[in-house]
Amino acid sequence: IKWTKVDSTDKESLAESAAELESIPFDETISTPVLFIFWTKQDLPNALSVEELKEGMGLRALLPPELIFEHQACCIPSGDGIIEMYFWLKKIFKEWLAKVDIK
Repeated sequence: IKWTKVDSTDKESLAESAAELESIPFDETISTPVLFIFWTKQDLPNALSVEELKEGMGLRALLPPELIFEHQACCIPSGDGIIEMYFWLKKIFKEWLAKVDIK
């Protein structure tokens, strides 16, 4: 599982964020890589919408098709969006454990 954060208020850094995301190495031995993106500062009035962020980064073309991808708008100081990420990760781990025979 890989994760990254993107500043929702910094439109000029979207290309840099996309390049950073593209450089995240995924283990080729893992059949289904997982990525979680936090869209930070969503509480600020000048924040781009999640759709604007995804479009500005060219996310659809950037991510491999086999990737399990989730994203969450959030505000780190207030904690908004953090619990949703936790529940999503819990779900992913539970699904993974159901597939793996651990003795």
